[in-house]
Amino acid sequence: MIFLSPAKINLTLFIKGKDEKDGYHYIDSIIDPISLYDLIDINVTDNKQIILKDKFNKLKIPTTENLIYKAASLLQNKYNVKKGAIIEFYKYIPDGAGLGGGSSNAATTLKALNRLWKLKLSLKELEKIAIHIGSDVPFFIRGKYARITKKGEKISILKRKKINWYIIIIPKLCKIKTAQAYQWYDKDFVLTEKTTCNKILNGNFLYNELEGPVLKRNILLNKIKEKLISVANDGNKVSLSGSGSAMFSLCETKIKAKNLFQKAKRIFKNCYIYMVHSI
Repeated sequence: MIFLSPAKINLTLFIKGKDEKDGYHYIDSIIDPISLYDLIDINVTDNKQIILKDKFNKLKIPTTENLIYKAASLLQNKYNVKKGAIIEFYKYIPDGAGLGGGSSNAATTLKALNRLWKLKLSLKELEKIAIHIGSDVPFFIRGKYARITKKGEKISILKRKKINWYIIIIPKLCKIKTAQAYQWYDKDFVLTEKTTCNKILNGNFLYNELEGPVLKRNILLNKIKEKLISVANDGNKVSLSGSGSAMFSLCETKIKAKNLFQKAKRIFKNCYIYMVHSI
């Protein structure tokens, strides 16, 4: 059975502090799930083996480090599941782009196996399991427009006024590890209590506190942002998503998104370029 695993955009990302015990940061972020998907095909088996296949062979990592495998193994061990699964995945979301592809894959796997293994766990129970895999994973259990706080485990679903359209630009040879971006932030700034997302819940203003440290160390992303601002003619609607390397422009209408998408395809070379919308 095939399951869709969506990407996300961080409209805002404020860093509120750091837990020195585990090294994870406290955040305040508004996240929008978008219409860019990986595909995960799962077939249940009668033995306990979990077999993972990267159909495009894009992720050059050991199987045991893949978040899909971690999610399946965690669920299987926690509930002593006697069955296994053959999981084939098709990666369309670039990794190392701040779009949450790996986290989404893990959450989608938890939800899918909960159904296929007939565990009958609630979304709340799945969220509690998801936080042990990664800080972005709980968000994707529900996969709705939301405000995320604490270390990612507190999720407040928001009402949206309208669908958002985005143009995403990702340089093909640029990947940024999330942990590295947060280390850069820690090096550059003193963590203090700052303003929250309260004034920008409707996505009228974009802000990402990781953007400064990341762009400071990446000339290519700086150039992409400058070009995108110039083409979009609106610097207030261009931002980095998460830890990057995805740079996006928020468009008010589908027509504006189409126009910008056509321009972007002509201008940005050696980049992935997507036109997507809120889901």
